[in-house]
Amino acid sequence: MNLTRLSVERPLTILMVILGIVLMGAVAYTRLRVDRLPPIDIPFLGINVTYPQASAQDVEQLIAQPIENVVSGMEGVSSISSNSREGRASVTIQFASGVNIDSAALDVGRRLASIRGRLPADISEPSIFKADPNATPILNIALSGAALEQLFDLASTRLQPQIQSVPGVASVNISGGLQREIQIQVDYSKLAAYGLTIQQLSTALVAANVTAPVGAIDQITKSLGVRSVGAFESVDAIKRLVVLNTAAAGQVRLSDVATITEAYKDQTQLQRMNGTNAVGLSIVKQSGVNQLQVAADVKAKLDDLRKILPPSTKLQITNDNSLFTRASLDAIQRDLILAVFLVGAVMLVFLHQWRNTAIVLFAIPTVLISTFLVMFMLGFTLNIMTLMALALMIGILVDDSIVVLENIHRHLELGVEPREAALRGRSEIGLAAIAITLADVIVYAPMAFVEGTVGQLFRQYGLTIVVATLLSLLISFTLTPMVASRWLHHDTEARGPLAAFGRWWDRGFARLASMLARSMPLIISSRWVVVTLAGALLVSCWAMLSLGYIGTEYAPAEDDGTLRVSLSMPSGTSLTTTDTAARQLEAALRDRVPEIQNMFTTVSSSGFGGGGGSANIALDLGPKDNRPRSAFAIADTVREIGKTIPGATVSANISSPLSGPGGGGTTSLAVDIQGPEIDTLTQLATQVQAAGATVRGLTPLQGNSQASSAELHVRLDPARMAQLGVTSQSAAQVLRTTLSGSTVSVLRRPDQTQVDITIIGSPEDRANLSNALAVPIAGSAANATTSTVVTLGQVATIVPGSGPVQIQRTDRNRTISVRGTANGRPLGQVATDLRAAIAAMELPPGYKATVGGGAQQLNTAIASLTQALVLAVVLEYMLLVALYQSWFYPLVRMAAVPLGLFGAFVGLLVTGNTLNIFSIIGLVMAEGLVAKTSILLIDYTNQLREQGIPRTEALAEASRTRLRPILMTSATMVFGMIPLALKLEAGAESRAPIAIVVIGALISSTFLTLAVVPALYTLFDDLQVWLGRLTSGRQREAVAAAGAPLERARDAAAPSAAAVERFGK
Repeated sequence: MNLTRLSVERPLTILMVILGIVLMGAVAYTRLRVDRLPPIDIPFLGINVTYPQASAQDVEQLIAQPIENVVSGMEGVSSISSNSREGRASVTIQFASGVNIDSAALDVGRRLASIRGRLPADISEPSIFKADPNATPILNIALSGAALEQLFDLASTRLQPQIQSVPGVASVNISGGLQREIQIQVDYSKLAAYGLTIQQLSTALVAANVTAPVGAIDQITKSLGVRSVGAFESVDAIKRLVVLNTAAAGQVRLSDVATITEAYKDQTQLQRMNGTNAVGLSIVKQSGVNQLQVAADVKAKLDDLRKILPPSTKLQITNDNSLFTRASLDAIQRDLILAVFLVGAVMLVFLHQWRNTAIVLFAIPTVLISTFLVMFMLGFTLNIMTLMALALMIGILVDDSIVVLENIHRHLELGVEPREAALRGRSEIGLAAIAITLADVIVYAPMAFVEGTVGQLFRQYGLTIVVATLLSLLISFTLTPMVASRWLHHDTEARGPLAAFGRWWDRGFARLASMLARSMPLIISSRWVVVTLAGALLVSCWAMLSLGYIGTEYAPAEDDGTLRVSLSMPSGTSLTTTDTAARQLEAALRDRVPEIQNMFTTVSSSGFGGGGGSANIALDLGPKDNRPRSAFAIADTVREIGKTIPGATVSANISSPLSGPGGGGTTSLAVDIQGPEIDTLTQLATQVQAAGATVRGLTPLQGNSQASSAELHVRLDPARMAQLGVTSQSAAQVLRTTLSGSTVSVLRRPDQTQVDITIIGSPEDRANLSNALAVPIAGSAANATTSTVVTLGQVATIVPGSGPVQIQRTDRNRTISVRGTANGRPLGQVATDLRAAIAAMELPPGYKATVGGGAQQLNTAIASLTQALVLAVVLEYMLLVALYQSWFYPLVRMAAVPLGLFGAFVGLLVTGNTLNIFSIIGLVMAEGLVAKTSILLIDYTNQLREQGIPRTEALAEASRTRLRPILMTSATMVFGMIPLALKLEAGAESRAPIAIVVIGALISSTFLTLAVVPALYTLFDDLQVWLGRLTSGRQREAVAAAGAPLERARDAAAPSAAAVERFGK
């Protein structure tokens, strides 16, 4: 009250304080970083290692298992999974919530360094990455219009260095094209004739290719640096390298035993842009920088680079994530502005005075701009979540001011002077306003305890709402009464069309309020019927969810203008065959999907051992406002097209910003089958796929097949190896060099480009494994003082065999995963039916099958958010007990929660939305908002009863008097959220569920509360009196003296006979 009096009596003081905060908020707005999502530390770390041409079994034993063993001892590790396939190992580490991922990444790096000597020498350096939704490439670029070798050179020498120099760019990755290399194709017969081995050639190349500083010479006036220059400067220099110098053979140069040519590395990947060969570049921004600014700077750099590229080349952006981010942020800002106009229109209809409306609307920009200051101080960013919080708050921001202003206006109509009316109006409604605001705020306190991705995603969202709500309460206690005391008077705008509309509106509203007041005795006399009907509505909520009328998913996919099409081929498919299938799919897409603006295709070979080839096609569909069909409808068409491609499995995926590591989308289901033997796992996977085929609404389960493929095994003879002094490591290394090549050094050219120098067998030797048996290997016979040269054929034989295409492990157990998608049925129901189908299977001892994917994410999120919702209800009850000094009154208020739940579920059902993490957050938000009606109604009822008015009459008068602010506050919130609920613009798929849930909850709770709360009020009132008599036997006046409004104010008459009869004597 002192703050309000200060505002009325010293308006300039308060005005300057508020203007100062607003000014600083405006400056803070210009300093806020912009990003798509808040910073999210997903508790995952990934490790990628490449081991060219290695089999899946070798990758598992030599790379994946040692890495798993060394990281398993880290603190906070909850699970480790790995995928070993031809030439590549991927290890994923999942940590418990609360683990610092940056520190964990450093620890992983140290542990990998400690075992680097035990890993194969020719693997790539292990790369460690975090699963960060904000770290996905902000731009993907395609360079086309020239030969593949020229495209790669242009990308690596001109584009990559220039783009990496742009501030905020973390990395630029090149894919596709032909990469040059110096190939040293060894002639093994000549090598054996000179008594040389591949190891000796490698050593000679490394030793000769050195340029290094060796010191300095100090002269009188200056100091001259001295360098030893020996590095190769050309291919001819490599050819002239002396690898052997003996009296018998003379000088043997590298060209005497090998053919040295400048060639290209084997192509394992093809890329096309709209059917034309291309090279791709993906650009990743640094953490903590402005995504939109970095994207704009990169695009400006691309404009400059186009001027220096050859005229025939074309540099195109294939995917620009910043466009969707910008469109989403702009859409929310437009929704915010539209919400302001709608809220203003609603208030004008109810208040029908421009000045009253303007006074309340002052709160919106004041609170919004002030909120930016606090956001800046807390280190928040302008992202989809924080802007969505502000847009959802538009109707809420004016609630406190509406309640205060409406009460001030009522006193003005009673003839009170404006300044006194401002003080009285605020004083009467103060406790209710504080209760309403704190009820809104306290529901977000439990968000601090929500763990994992969901907690991080909504933390900034919830705190932004808390800040804005508290600021709106401050404005309603200061700016609103201050301006009202100066602007409002008894005959404000009593003439004109608006005043005529106001008089007509007031007459109609008065009749409505009187009807509600007259119906109160009927409501109270039928209170058990009213309460029973309310209970039936709550049961219907459970029915809508359990019977599948409302779908469930982790998070909705967003139509961001892109569609990702995947094609996979059977085991053993060559790159050429996969490319043929991909071209068929591209042609069909061009014919049947006219919405495609650009198409970027990546075709990958199966690699060593005959794994299945694959292709990924990124479709640019453009903004959804500019096309007749949504991405979801186009995805259905793509799936139909995929069925026409012989031998191929085609899927179409729409991205979600919250897809977890490993992909699969948020409606995916994954069944992980674990056990020791691959063959048994493969059989079980087939059985699980058959079980999944019986589940309605589940797409066919596709597995990461670990079936064996044909191989040739070079079997080493341990006895002969020991006799000739040959080790398994040297034999395997020589064989790898022959077939796959080993990069031993680099040629640095004058233009600073680097070309790998690779030792490899001749094309004939690589085509026929038996030729490789002639490869010379260094050996040392027993008791020999010098090394000898033996051939691989002396210690090995070639036998046919087989090996797995890929090996998946979870927590160091062999695993096969099969994946599908919920289609046409709620994810939760499909997952339940799938679990039941798997439970009916008889698994061998030591084997188990678990259902995960989007269903597991959903269950985890629901459990965490439900806990937060329950804690919010408990905290809100405790808050109301503290404010009103009563145990029973808050229980009456809590009746609004299930009433709001009914409207929320009906909203999801009618609009076809699902129960996901966004709609659950809407339930948390609604839990605080639906309190307003019951608080306003019961607070005034208690005030009237303290004045001696009987209970029924007090309820009737409270409902009549408080109907206007109740409907005004609910209407402003509902209309303020309508723009977010319409799903018209970019990113609306995630925003709409929150708004729809809140709108439905507000509508149902507002109207149902007007009947249910009075009924419950009388029941709890009678129950409290009965309990008082039962426990103490004292008179009702003594019970009323114990505390709260419900206990202090009681009718002079005793409780009704019906109450005594029902609850006991």
